[in-house]
Amino acid sequence: MNYAVIGSALYGNKGASAMLETLIHGIGSLDGEARFALLSLYPPQDTERNGFESLRIVPASPIALVLAIIPLCLLHRLFKPLRPWLIRRSQTVRALHQADIYVDQCGISFNDGRLNFLIYNIAVLLPGLLMRLPVVKVAQAIGPFESRLNRLAARTFLPRLHHIFARGSITFSHIQSIGLTNVSQATDLAFAFPSIRKRHRSRTAPQEHCHSRPASVIGVAPSAVAAGKAARAGIDYVETLADFINTIVERGHQVVLFSHSARPDSEREHNNDLPLCRAIHARLSYQNGCRLVDRELDTESLRELTATFRCLVTSRFHAMVGAISEEVPCLVVGWSHKYSEVLSNFSLGDQAINYDKCQTEHLLRMFDRTLRNEPQIRSKISAQLPEVRDLAFQQIGLIYKAAVEHAANRQPT
Repeated sequence: MNYAVIGSALYGNKGASAMLETLIHGIGSLDGEARFALLSLYPPQDTERNGFESLRIVPASPIALVLAIIPLCLLHRLFKPLRPWLIRRSQTVRALHQADIYVDQCGISFNDGRLNFLIYNIAVLLPGLLMRLPVVKVAQAIGPFESRLNRLAARTFLPRLHHIFARGSITFSHIQSIGLTNVSQATDLAFAFPSIRKRHRSRTAPQEHCHSRPASVIGVAPSAVAAGKAARAGIDYVETLADFINTIVERGHQVVLFSHSARPDSEREHNNDLPLCRAIHARLSYQNGCRLVDRELDTESLRELTATFRCLVTSRFHAMVGAISEEVPCLVVGWSHKYSEVLSNFSLGDQAINYDKCQTEHLLRMFDRTLRNEPQIRSKISAQLPEVRDLAFQQIGLIYKAAVEHAANRQPT
């Protein structure tokens, strides 16, 4: 069967890459003839990184989505005689015409704090809806809906979806608050990655990022999104993390500073933390104690690197997921409910703070507490991780079942 996917990528945000790779491997374990079409924000870069024979990349930038793909899908919906011409003209329409399901892998959507993305959140759904495909939102953060505009948009479009997976109890309650019933609670799809990943695809050994194996290696994965929000709140995120790193290096820890979202061919900070990592490293007084990984790492390499840490300090959601998946304690500086609702699955909600509390002294207190409680934290993760992974993988089964049902009922066009 054919699976159309939007909202993820192989390039840029490696959380999106982890979700896409998990989907491909998971569906592939159920459907030996599965074919995937990724509606891509970065077609050339995703094509360059594509190692999957079953995956093809089709262009779908935000501008193309709004000005070309959605209008063409509308024509396909309304004018049956035009369909052969539309399918020949647009490879994206062709991929959607062939698809048996439409999978939305956006990490967060219909969120009051990201109203500037609301039009894009709607646009992401329209191709699947217009092509009469079952649309499934994999586990992601959604809501809250205090904004009248966001609530109206959510009530208009979300009930039309085949199914929505809420990424935790907070998102689940947000969705229930607007009366939706096509929802169930899940965990992030990337939690299923370790059980189905293929280690032979790794291209980078983590050991090269440490001078040697000191007793305590601490990972730091910052976020340009969190840095921007902190700046608007009058907080110097770069200086705070630099001071934090200087202090723990003085105490004898080795630090690895790396980007979990990387676009090595760009200086723009969207889906790209490399410039931020360089800025933090440049502010350090003890650069010899902090190794900067100044390049892109693939999903497998990031997981292997993270597994070497005693603790991870991060503002990237999927860096946090990767750490938990490797049973590594993490300390999170976040900016929405998406962090705490996942950590709460492990009774670790107090390991996250909001960006407006990002101060060196606060981070150091949390860091000291994390190291003191390291055995208990690892034990909590280990106890809950099998259940969380199973819950993540259940999404694969529903997606496959929905695709089978649609394929069986497909009408000739």
